[in-house]
Parts: sequence; structure tokens; C-alpha cells
Amino acid sequence: MYSCHTSCDLLNAGTLENELATVAAWVEQHPYDVVTILLVNSDFVDVHNYTAPIMNAGLGPYLYYPPKVPMYKNDWPTLAEMIVAGKRVVVFMDYQANQAAVPYILDQYSHMWETPFSPVDPAFPCTIGRPPGLSANASRNLMYLANHNLNVQVSIASFSILIPNTADLVEVNGVSGNASLGLMASNCRCKFLRIPGLVNQG
Repeated sequence: MYSCHTSCDLLNAGTLENELATVAAWVEQHPYDVVTILLVNSDFVDVHNYTAPIMNAGLGPYLYYPPKVPMYKNDWPTLAEMIVAGKRVVVFMDYQANQAAVPYILDQYSHMWETPFSPVDPAFPCTIGRPPGLSANASRNLMYLANHNLNVQVSIASFSILIPNTADLVEVNGVSGNASLGLMASNCRCKFLRIPGLVNQG
């Protein structure tokens, strides 16, 4: 298993196991932190292909096993409770998760919704992007993830792809101001009466 962006020919970060081993080493050295991993399974690979990289990387002792499926927003333990229990790594997968077979890889859209993916609008509208068709009423029971990683569309040969807008990173990652994460969090709080529980930040 390799960690790639769109195609391994475009961006290959190496094996998933090596990448997760770096995370496991960090978790071991930071006993008072909780880490969330979101596995983007855009190739719809069977979930069992992920178990060996996760366990071989050394994450096994830290994995969070939810007591029920789904976990609604008020079901989650506090960060302090997770730290005391030592179960400080929460793994989500967007597609092909099967918690009956692999309980520590949580089905993302059973537990959360997210704002529009790969945003190109610096206004970062706080609307439901995925899963499609989720009602506003149903969304109130779930955590949500804010996609706050500004992208720009570029053309290479006959391909059109989105790449991170690194030129505006300081503004996008800011606490306040136009396009800032702080502004998006404030807008989301006004709309949904709570700030995002997770952020995919650029």
C-alpha cells in the first residue's frame, strides 16, 4: 500500500506503513495528545488491505475501538478520557470501511459529514458537501469536518488538476481575516451552533 495523491506518478509519499510508523513514533513520544487519521480510499480497496500497515506500523496499542456504531456527536469520550485509557488514535476511512470486520477503522460518513471537498472558493462556505443527500436534521447528530485547504486548478498537458494554493497559506491558516480558518470556524458556528470537530487544513 502506497500513499499517493491522485496518482503515484504525480505524488508518492512512500508506503502507508512507513508513513504510519512515523505517526506511531510521534504518538509514543506525545502521551497527552490524540491523533485522528483519515484514510482516503479513493481506489475502493478492501479494508482488510489496511490492517497490516496499521498494525505493522505500531499503532495497534493506541487504536480507539468505538463501543457502538455509529457514534453520534454526544457519544464520543472526552480527549481526557481517551488519553487516560491510552486509546489516542482514531482512524476513519471514507469508502469501504466495514466495522463489523475491522472495528478500529471507522466508517467516516456514519460518524461525520464534511464541507465541500477540495475547495477553490476562498469564502469556504460552510455547507454539507459529503455524504450526498444528508439532511440538515440528520447532520445535527454527527460531528463534522471542515475542509479548509484552498486549492487552485491548473492544466498540465491535457489534464486539469487541483493543487494546493501554497501562495496563500499564511492567510488561509490564519486566526482571522479573509479566507482564514478562524473566519470559517466562526461562520460554521453561527450556522450549525458548534465549531467543526475536525479540520482538513492546507
